[in-house]
Amino acid sequence: MRIKELHVYGYGKLENERFNDLQQLYVFFGENEAGKSTIMSFIHSMLFGFPSKNHEEPRYEPKQHAKYGGRLVLVTKRYGEVMIERVKGKAAGDVTVMLESGEVRSEETLHDILHGIDKSYFQSVFSFNLQGLQGVHTMNEGNIGKVLLSAGLIGNDMLLEAENTLQKEMEQRFKPAGQKPSINLQLKKIKELDKQMKLAGDEQEAYKALIEQHKQYTEELTEVKMKSSESEEMQYRYQEFLRIKPIVDERNILDRKLDRLGEQTFIADGIQRLEQFLAAKVQIQSQVVSLIERKQAVLKEQAERKPNEYIQDHKEEIEAALESASFLEKLELDQSVLLQELERIQKNIRSAYGNLHYPGDENSLLALDLSNFVNENVKRLDRDKNRLLDERMQLDEEYKTEKEKLERSEARIAELKERMLPEEKRQQLENTVGRVSNESFQKLKKALLMEQLAEVEQQYEQQKKRDNQNLLRQRNLFGLLGILLAVGAVISFTQDQVMIGLLLTAGLFVLIASRSVFKGQGLAQELSRQHDILKQKKAALDQEKSIPAEEHAAQLDLLERDREVEKSLRNEMFRHEERELAFDKAIQKFEGWEHSWKKVNDEILVVSKTWRIQISPTENNLEDIFEMLSQLKDFLLEKEEKSNQLTFLKKETTDKKQELLTFSRELGNTTTSWQEAVVLLKKALNDTLEKTIQSKQLHAEIDKLTLEIEKLTNNQLQINEEIKKLYNKTDASDEEEYRQKALKAEEWASLTSRRDLLQIQLQQSQLGHEQITDYLTAQIDGNSLERLSKERKEQSKRQSQLLELLSDLKHVIQNLEDGGTYEERMHLFMEERAALNEEAKVWSRYAIAKTLLEQTINSFKQERLPAVIALAEDYFSFLTDGEYTKIRLNDSGKGLLVERIDRLTFEAEEVSRGTAEQIYASMRLALAVSTFGEDPFPLIIDDGFVNFDQKRTRNMIKLLRKLSETRQIIFFTCHETLLTHFSESEIHVLQKPNRHSFQ
Repeated sequence: MRIKELHVYGYGKLENERFNDLQQLYVFFGENEAGKSTIMSFIHSMLFGFPSKNHEEPRYEPKQHAKYGGRLVLVTKRYGEVMIERVKGKAAGDVTVMLESGEVRSEETLHDILHGIDKSYFQSVFSFNLQGLQGVHTMNEGNIGKVLLSAGLIGNDMLLEAENTLQKEMEQRFKPAGQKPSINLQLKKIKELDKQMKLAGDEQEAYKALIEQHKQYTEELTEVKMKSSESEEMQYRYQEFLRIKPIVDERNILDRKLDRLGEQTFIADGIQRLEQFLAAKVQIQSQVVSLIERKQAVLKEQAERKPNEYIQDHKEEIEAALESASFLEKLELDQSVLLQELERIQKNIRSAYGNLHYPGDENSLLALDLSNFVNENVKRLDRDKNRLLDERMQLDEEYKTEKEKLERSEARIAELKERMLPEEKRQQLENTVGRVSNESFQKLKKALLMEQLAEVEQQYEQQKKRDNQNLLRQRNLFGLLGILLAVGAVISFTQDQVMIGLLLTAGLFVLIASRSVFKGQGLAQELSRQHDILKQKKAALDQEKSIPAEEHAAQLDLLERDREVEKSLRNEMFRHEERELAFDKAIQKFEGWEHSWKKVNDEILVVSKTWRIQISPTENNLEDIFEMLSQLKDFLLEKEEKSNQLTFLKKETTDKKQELLTFSRELGNTTTSWQEAVVLLKKALNDTLEKTIQSKQLHAEIDKLTLEIEKLTNNQLQINEEIKKLYNKTDASDEEEYRQKALKAEEWASLTSRRDLLQIQLQQSQLGHEQITDYLTAQIDGNSLERLSKERKEQSKRQSQLLELLSDLKHVIQNLEDGGTYEERMHLFMEERAALNEEAKVWSRYAIAKTLLEQTINSFKQERLPAVIALAEDYFSFLTDGEYTKIRLNDSGKGLLVERIDRLTFEAEEVSRGTAEQIYASMRLALAVSTFGEDPFPLIIDDGFVNFDQKRTRNMIKLLRKLSETRQIIFFTCHETLLTHFSESEIHVLQKPNRHSFQ
C-alpha cells in the first residue's frame, strides 16, 4: 500500500497544496510551523476521518477560508489506485471513495481497504514520533506483551485498561481474605443463616415430636375421662372425695411449706447463665495472661532490635552520601583525565614557547590583542612583505640583467678600442694620406673631421651631465643601503642575534667594495680622449705629405678599416649609453622598493614590539607567528579552564570522601578509606533498615497484642458486668448467696409448680370447697368402695399424669413457637443464597473475561512476541553496528535487557536515552513489519531520531531505506543535516507560509 498523491483543499494553514508522486521513501523537510504536523494529521484525517470537536486531537480547521478537507490517492494491491476524498460534513467528514475504474464506493470499502483498523491502531503501529520512543525502560515482561498485543490488535493500551478494570470489578465483589466485598459479606451472612437454619431444623423435629406426643396424651386423657364417667353414679362423690383427698392433703402440706419459704423469685436459667459467664471469665483470664507474657517477650525483643538512632536521624544524608559515592570513582577518573589533559596542554605550551622564543609571562601573552582585526592586519603585512620580496627578486634579476648587458657593452667597447690603431700611428697615416690626397679630398676629410669633432664635443657635454646625475643617485642608493645594513647589524648584535649581525656587516663591506661596479668605465673621459684624438688628427692632416700610390692605397685601406672600427665603437658607445639609462631605471625602481620595504618593515617592527618577539621580515611569517600566538593563548586559556575544573573536582571529591568518613566515624568506625567507609555505611544502613522493619513489625505485633488484651479485658469487664446484673436482679451480694437464692427459688418453683398442678386437679373435681371440707370433717374413707376407689385412683392418677405432661408440653411448644419457625428461616436463607448466586454469576463473567484475556495475551507472548523481539534484535544490532546483539526480557519479569557484543548485559534504564529510544524504535519497526505483511501500510515517522548520534542516524536511514523496498516510508524532519542522506527526488521542502499575506 502506497500513498501516491496528496491534495489539500484546506487544512490548518495549508490551502490548495498538492504533493504529487510520493516515492517509496519520501521526506518532508521544513522549519517549525512549516506544516509537517499538519500534513501528518491530514493523512490520518483522510484515512480515518476528522477528529471530533470534543476530542483532544486538533481538527486543523482553516482560519481564513471555508474550504476544509482534501483528497488522497492510495495505491493498493487489491483495488489498485484508489482516490479518497473527505470534505466538511458530518463530524468525521463526508468521504468519497473512487476506484481506478471510476466506480464510486461507500465508506465501507475504505474500511475494507484499511483492513478494518481505526486511527488509534494506525497511529500506534504505523505512525510514531519522539514521544512514542520514550519510556522503554519502564516496560517489563508482563506489560510489554500486553502493550504490543494491545497495539497490534486494538492500536492502543485499551487491553491494559480492560484487564485492570476486570480485576477491579472482581475485587469489588470478592477477595479470598476480604471483609468488605459484596460476595464476602453475603457469604458471611449466609453462613450465619445456615447455622440458624440448622438449629431451627433440630427444633422443628422436636416440635413435631411434641405435637405428636401432645396428641397422644390428649387422646389417652379423653379415654380415661370416659372410663371415669361410667362410675360417676352413686359412688361418684365418695370416689371423688377419696380421689382428691390426697391432693388436698398434699396441697395443704405444700401451702405450709410455701408459707415457711415465702415468695422466691429468680432469673430463668440463672445458674446456667452464671456458669457460662464464669467459664468464659476463666478462659479470658487465661488468654489475657498468655497475651501479656507474649507482649513482654515482644517488648524485650523490640528493645534488643532497636535501630541505630544516629542512622535514623541522618538517614537521608547518609543515603545521599552513598548515592554520591558511586560518582567518586568517576570523579577520580575525571581528575586523572584532567591531569593528563593539563600535562598535554603544558607540553604544548612549552613547545609553543620554544618555537616562539616568547620572553613575556602568561599574563602578558593573555593580554595580547589577537582579534580578527589584528589578524587581518597581519595577513595584509604578510601579503605586502611577500609581494615586496617577490618584487625584490624581480628587481635583482632586472638589475643583474642590465648589469650584464652593461658589462658586455663595456667589454665590446674595450675590444673595439684594442682593434683601433694607436693614436700616433693613425695620426701619422692620416697625415701621410692627407698630404697625398687631392685638395677636394683633403677638404672633405677635414670637413668630416670637423663634424666628428663637433659631435664628440656635444656628446661629451651630455655625458658629463648624465654622469653627474648618476653619481648623485648612486651615492644616495649606496648610502641608504649602508645605513639599513648598519642599523640591522647593530640591532642584531644588541638582541644577541650574532649570526644575523655578522651577515649584515659582511653585506655592508660587500656594498662598499662594489661601489666601483656602479661607476662604469668613465664614458665622459673617453669622449674627452676622442676629442683630443680628433684634434690631433686635424693637426696631422694639416701637416701631411704625399707618399707612393701603393703605400698610399695600403694606408687608405688601413685607415678605412680603422674608421669602421671607430664607427662600430661609436655605435657601441651609444648602446652603452642606453644600457646605462636602463641600469639607472633599475636603480630607481630599487629605490622605490626600498621605500615600500621600509614602510612594511616599520609596521612589522611595531608588531614585533607589541608581541615582544624578534621578527625577521625576510625569514619569519607574521601569519604563522600570529597562529602560533593564538594557539598558545588558546592553550593557556584551556589550561586555566582545566585547572579550574581540576580544583573543583578535587574539592568535590575531598568533600564527598570527608562526608563518608565523617559518617563512618560517627558510627564508631576507624577506617581511613572512603571505599571501606562506603561498605561499612551500606552495611550499617541495611542493618538499621532491617532492624527498623523488624521494629515496625514488632511494634505492630505489640499493638495487635495490646488490642487483643484490651478486647479481652473489655470482654472480661462485660462478663463481670453481666454477672453483676445477675446478682442485682436477685439482690445477691456474692456468688454463694446467689446460688442459695437459686436453690430456694428452685425449691419454691418446684413446690409452686406442684401446688399449681394439685390445684388444677382439684379444680377439675366437681366437688366444691365446702363439700370437700365437710368430707374431711366426716372422715370418709374408701374401705367400702375399695375396689372401685382403687380403680378410680389409678384412673385419676393416670389422668393427673397426663395433665402434667400436657402442661409441660404446652409450655415447651409455646417457647418454640415464639422463637420462629424453620420455614421462615429457610425462606430467608433461600432468598440470601439466590442473591449470592446472582453476585457469583456477575463475578464469574468478569473472571471468565479476565481468564480469556490472559490466555490471549499469553498466546501472543508465546507465539508472536518472540518473532517480533527476534526481528527487533536484528534491527537494533544493525543500528548499533553490532555493538548490541540481543534483546530479551528480564528473568525477574521487570524491564528489558540488552546484550552487548562482549556478552555484558544491561537493563534498558542503564543505557543512554538515545540507545533506549533505538530499542523502542526497533521494536516498533519490527511490530509494523510483522503486521499486515501482504499489503503493508505506509510508515509515517515524525522526527523520531533526534537523540541519535550521527553514525546511528545514518544506520537508521539505511534501515528505513531497506524497509522502503517493501513498504512506503514518509519521514518528517526539521533537521537539515539529515537531508544529505536522501536524493533530491526524495525530498520535498516545505516553505513557511506568509502569515500576513491576507493583509
